[in-house]
Amino acid sequence: MTLELHSDLRLPSDDIILWRYLDFVKFSLLLDRQSLWFPRTDQFEDPLEGTYTDAEVGYLCALDALNVSHDAHDAAPGFLVSDRALRGPKYMRASAYVSCWRAGAGQSMAMWDLYGKGSGAIAVKSTVGYLKQAIMESPLRIFLGWVNYVDWNNSSSHPSTLAMCFRKDSSYEHEKEVRAVIWDQDQISRNMSDALVAARSRSDYPDSGEDPFILRKEDGVRGIEVPFASEKFITEVVIGPREVPAVEGLVESILKRYNLKIKMTVSDRLRPR
Repeated sequence: MTLELHSDLRLPSDDIILWRYLDFVKFSLLLDRQSLWFPRTDQFEDPLEGTYTDAEVGYLCALDALNVSHDAHDAAPGFLVSDRALRGPKYMRASAYVSCWRAGAGQSMAMWDLYGKGSGAIAVKSTVGYLKQAIMESPLRIFLGWVNYVDWNNSSSHPSTLAMCFRKDSSYEHEKEVRAVIWDQDQISRNMSDALVAARSRSDYPDSGEDPFILRKEDGVRGIEVPFASEKFITEVVIGPREVPAVEGLVESILKRYNLKIKMTVSDRLRPR
């Protein structure tokens, strides 16, 4: 499948270096399964992922107030613009799957700190070009682009639902993120079916007030694996600057176990000169 393009997304150039910071367990799984894990958007810790900004919600609420004051002529009583508008992002969060990468020629101490101090922190390096090749080997519908960082309190750009998956609050700007997003119609249909089955099994169905076609965070397929041949797409493995020497031996051992001839280095960012 060719890479899906979208006018609302900024596609990075092929030569941009990408970093994926992992703990040792996730690194081992990457090599063992030869696949990238794309978690569903609602599985991230950030509750703002794939949603409207505060300013956009304020705008929708203002439309609600206007609609209520004119509902005798313009709309059915009780109709809320915000209810209808917010449904799109809810579907997106429950049906889009994301792989996150940091762009940049050099390492990021902020990312090393985020992914552990002395707990087996490892980074794999690749490029946008290699990531695109991996994506195009998958039959799924996948989009690629830069993440757009915005002031969540004040930004009001009203992007498309897909573009919401490619933006974050400016407090995450240090991540310099490029992401790949699976938004595949077949998977969306399966998720809606799974959501309905799960909803019907709950004692409060159909009176919970929730949309029965939107998966709850704890239900359904929470992530998708996309084939990712390590030796073909990884240019280097870097061990974190705080790791004990034994980690270097472990990484060498696991690369040898899978017969992977990938360059391995240890970060020197904290080594005195």
